Amino acid sequence: MGDPLEYFTDGENERILIRSYRTVQCMFCKTTDNLSFFKEYFYLSFMFRTG
Repeated sequence: MGDPLEYFTDGENERILIRSYRTVQCMFCKTTDNLSFFKEYFYLSFMFRTG
């Protein structure tokens, strides 16, 4: 079998979007807690704090 896929529908523009499945875990440490979504990937939320 190939790589898993996920799909979305865009009813407004009448499109079906298909892409490789991306798990809901941090790209760096693989945790699943306190995540933020940025540029199509999940990262730990603290990585986006400024100040």
